[in-house]
Formats: sequence, C-alpha cells, structure tokens
Amino acid sequence: MNVPEIPPSVTIIQSIQWASDRFKPGPFYNARLDSELILAHVVRLDRLNLYLNFDQPLTSSEKHTFSDLVKRRIQGEPVQYLIGFTEFYGRSFIVSPAVLIPRPETEILIDYVKPFLERRLQKAPRGPAPQLDLFNVNPTQSVGPITVVDIGTGSGIIALTLASELPGLLYYASDVSSAALNVAEQNAERLKLKGQITFLEGPFMVPLESKLEKSCDLILANPPYITRSDMAQLPDEIRGYEPRVALDGGEDGLECYAELVKNAPIFLNSGGMLAFEIGADQADAVTGLFTASQLFSNINVVKDYNHLDRVVSAMYAG
Repeated sequence: MNVPEIPPSVTIIQSIQWASDRFKPGPFYNARLDSELILAHVVRLDRLNLYLNFDQPLTSSEKHTFSDLVKRRIQGEPVQYLIGFTEFYGRSFIVSPAVLIPRPETEILIDYVKPFLERRLQKAPRGPAPQLDLFNVNPTQSVGPITVVDIGTGSGIIALTLASELPGLLYYASDVSSAALNVAEQNAERLKLKGQITFLEGPFMVPLESKLEKSCDLILANPPYITRSDMAQLPDEIRGYEPRVALDGGEDGLECYAELVKNAPIFLNSGGMLAFEIGADQADAVTGLFTASQLFSNINVVKDYNHLDRVVSAMYAG
C-alpha cells in the first residue's frame, strides 16, 4: 500500500491524526488507539502525556520511525509486535513474534484459578512438611509447598501474573520454544520475579522433573486450539505474524488437551486441579476428555465477558 509521507513539520497531535487517517480505510478497529500506542512508543511518553505535550514537534528521527511503524501496521503487523509489549492483568509484558499476543480472555483463567490457590494456601501446612498419615488422608489437603505448573507458557503471562498475585508458591513454566522462553525470562526479570519461577524447555509435560510427580496442586494451560482447517481462515494479522505452533491445535483442535488430560494425573496430587483456556465451541469436547479418563471430578465450564465458554477445569480424583 502506498502511504503518503508524514508532513515535514508535524506535532504530536498532528501525528496522531495523520496516522488515524491512514488506518481508517483498512480493517483497523482501534485506529486512534493504535496511533497513540505507536507514537507513545516512538517519543517515549505515555498516552496521557501525548496530550499534555500535544504541540511538541517530532524530531526528524521520530518522524522517520513513526512513519515506518505506521506503514508496517497498515500491512497487518500487530501493534503489540511493533512496540514490543502489551498489557495483561494490569501489567506490562514484553512480546515478540516468538510468542502469542496475550488476549484479555485469558484473564478469565487467572481469575478462576486464584481462589482455588488461595484456598489451597490456607490449608497448606506451615513450616516443614508433616509426616503423611496413610490411615487419615485428607484428599483436599496439600502436603508440602503449593506447586503450580504453566504448560506452553509463551511470554509467561499466566505463570508470572499468578506469581505476582500470589507470591511464595512454587511455579514452573514450560514451553517447546527456546525463543518463547527467552521472552518469558525477560518478563520475569522485568517484573522482578527472576528466580521465583523455574523455566523448562520441552513439549507438554516432558520437561517436568520426576520430583514433581504427584506433587502439583495446579496445572494450567492456554494451549493451541485452532483446528487445522480453521487456521487458513484466520485474519492475516494473526495467521501471518503470530507463531503457528501457538495456534495450531491439530485436525480437531484437541490434540493438546488430550495429551494434557492423559498425562496430568502423573503430576497432580489428590484434589489438584487441571484448568484450560478453550475455544468458544470446545467445552463439550474438552469436558468429554475429562469424563472419558475417569480420573477427574468436579468438571466445570466458565464463560468469558461475552458469555462464551472460555475455561474448563476438573479436579484430579486419584
């Protein structure tokens, strides 16, 4: 697309309007917001201060950078990749083309599992782990530290958000992509959580250490769930830029769910929870996987802000 050059002399407010006008003809639902986010990144101000400094002229370097980023946005590149970060659960996270861009719907998963962990934490023993009484086992009682595992962590938003909200638990986060784990580790450092989460490289639960067997209170994931046929129908903005490995859920979109339901009982302790984000039409299929395993109870489906099925969870009854 041929984009008219930005005027030679332009202020902050004029730059926002120039970019917004360029975005309007295309499939951009947040033309003004995208303009503000990109410009704020370029001139190193937050969005509020853009308007407090509305008459500040852009330097030659800023004009060149801003114009280039606007052109890339018009071509479909996500604004989050252009500026290198996104907001999630009130925090700023680094993102790159190595990781899926976090969606607001994933906050539903955080909101859902937090009360479970808080209840678990209240019941957790203080001090050294007590001796296990084989004749008086409480299946909802966690012995030892509360342990959380995030499978396919990507940018780390799920594990890092929980670690920020509920410090003092043991957190593990795995991903098949070393590039994704690098982004997650950068976010851990940015949030001052480095050392509080153990990052592991490998598919599904393969990298989990043997010491985690029967010791996890919560395993959760936002796995790839787009069907192979639907991949081709995704908007160019998603299909052309976000990592396929984080989107493609196989022929039926259920490959990852089936693998996790099968192997989670190896690592969950009694009363531990397995929780997923799901596609809006997958609740019946995913709950069916839990039912078929005969190892889970209390299967629950949670809807998102748009009243669409978004989270499925179950308790390990082993």
